[in-house]
Amino acid sequence: MFSIEVVEKTALLKVCLNGVPCPGELRRLLDAIEVTRGQFGDGYRLWLALPDGGRQVSFEEVGKLDLTMYEARRQGLREVVIETAGETPLCQQVAALLEGLYRSLRVPVTVVSDTVMAKKTLNLLWHG
Repeated sequence: MFSIEVVEKTALLKVCLNGVPCPGELRRLLDAIEVTRGQFGDGYRLWLALPDGGRQVSFEEVGKLDLTMYEARRQGLREVVIETAGETPLCQQVAALLEGLYRSLRVPVTVVSDTVMAKKTLNLLWHG
């Protein structure tokens, strides 16, 4: 349902969702991010790749994200790039929700519509 890629050389944590996780999968995803981000000593950047479509997100899930993101900020989160796979209203709604939550933590956030723009924003075009 998701994959996490750690690129220590560029201090990047890339999270790719293959679908919108149910509450149980969301908990596993948040736990995996918690474990993974400990590999970065001087802070890190987060690249969230969202799938097209999906389902509505509950307030309970948003609360869990909010707490997890606060901890992320405290542990060195420096930048967030949210890549949306599609233009569906639901995908855009989830992207806007995430953008608002990360902005409330005073972390620079960019929402892009494709992988090339995400790599350009993260200055990774020449890193493969």
